[in-house]
Amino acid sequence: MGRHETDRGRSYGAAVQSQMLTATAPGGPVTAPGAADNARDRIRDAAIESFAYEGFDVGMRAIAARAGVTAGLITHYYRSKARLREECDEYMLQYSAARLPSTLAPESVEQTLTGDLELLTQAVHYTIRSLREGGLFSDTFLKFTLENTRERIDAGIAEGTLQPSDDEDVRARVVLRHCLGAALIDFALDAPRSPEETVTFLREFWAHLMEPMLQLTNGRSFRTVPGSGGYLERAGFALEG
Repeated sequence: MGRHETDRGRSYGAAVQSQMLTATAPGGPVTAPGAADNARDRIRDAAIESFAYEGFDVGMRAIAARAGVTAGLITHYYRSKARLREECDEYMLQYSAARLPSTLAPESVEQTLTGDLELLTQAVHYTIRSLREGGLFSDTFLKFTLENTRERIDAGIAEGTLQPSDDEDVRARVVLRHCLGAALIDFALDAPRSPEETVTFLREFWAHLMEPMLQLTNGRSFRTVPGSGGYLERAGFALEG
């Protein structure tokens, strides 16, 4: 009771679930856990980089080496690799939520592609790995990106740049399902390895996947498979007879 079991058997306590399911809203601050402790932060940052580029099965010794500390110090601060992963998940969810563009206008998208581009690259790799794995990180990421997509639809309809569909909630699911599916394939075939490639990858996602899909769903009808496909419910286009 009180714990969420993931697809790979990891579980989160109720408090962690609550923190992750209320990830920082877009535009909000990203508060680093243990910000007053440099060694603790270094370990978290090294773990994020290791998980992003080497996978979630990477060992504690490899994380310690990247952080320039001993494995014992990681245990001192985080108690276990599972707890370290939880804090990395929380931090990356907050970071990702804060990086969503407020609109799909070029200037809004470009604003999200500035700052620490190495961390942005790590975030893309970390998120793709997490989506492949499934579990609470994936659910939470889909939850707030789905809300952001619905906001883009509502804003477009209000501004007259989009036309209503028969169900805007399902429309948001269809748009996100198709866009993230394409992004996962693009990543598998040609993952961005540098900050410059990451900027191009994300710019393509917003301008040439998300924006066209919003337009393609104008006036359309949709269907879902309730109880399947998690938050996205295997949403798709309804055949028009």
